[in-house]
Amino acid sequence: MPIGLGVSLGVGGGKPSTSGGAPGGGGGGFSIGVRDTRANIVARTGDPVGTIAFVTSGPNEYDLMVYDGTNWQIYFNS
Repeated sequence: MPIGLGVSLGVGGGKPSTSGGAPGGGGGGFSIGVRDTRANIVARTGDPVGTIAFVTSGPNEYDLMVYDGTNWQIYFNS
């Protein structure tokens, strides 16, 4: 059974960058809406596009997956 996770991260205050290129803080953030095993996550359907899932694959093995409207895609930070 999927476990809802109320974690969210707000980043910055939406200020524009300066003319010198210094970041101004951007707006927005993200929320992880699902925490479950890979098998349970890939079996899910009907989630909104962009839903983020925290996958617990095994002891000390974790992934982030994002729903593209059809399939769950593993997020690779490269």
